Amino acid sequence: MSEAAAPTDTPPSLVRLGRFERPHGVNGRLLLRMEFLGSLVPLPPGAGAYADETGPYHVTECVSRDHRRLIIGFREIDSRERAAALAGMDMSVRPEAAMECLPEMVPLGLLERLDLRDAANGERLRILGLEPDVHNPQLVVTRSGPEESFLVPVLLLLRGSSRLDWEALRCEVGLPAGIEEING
Repeated sequence: MSEAAAPTDTPPSLVRLGRFERPHGVNGRLLLRMEFLGSLVPLPPGAGAYADETGPYHVTECVSRDHRRLIIGFREIDSRERAAALAGMDMSVRPEAAMECLPEMVPLGLLERLDLRDAANGERLRILGLEPDVHNPQLVVTRSGPEESFLVPVLLLLRGSSRLDWEALRCEVGLPAGIEEING
């Protein structure tokens, strides 16, 4: 039997890809609900993944179950019982692994790492979090403090009047007039 990975190798900054829903079958595979925009991209064999504070776990197989979920197997997880222990946990990867999914799939967790700027004046917008709605995910941002936060639709960053540089993780977004008052 394989041993589960210990939490000692957890890097300080990971990109969340989704959440383990439940075991799939009896051989230690899991059903993973992904949070992304675009087309679902399976992780390559050997990729390292983390479940909350444990890992890395190394992908042995990864196939699409449907348009939002993957069936994923790890070298370190060899039974339904071990897989069940990960159910409900977030699955994350190192930032460089998340970048490999681009441009076909944009992991929503990667968007929280952006250096976001207002294109009108270059002012930095601090990202406080993400509302990962399947149809309209939005970043929670502020110009000053959390009490003055407002929502910026992710699609505005990807398809709007924005300049997005994935390699630098920088985005200058053209905010529509009144966006802060509408959803603040």
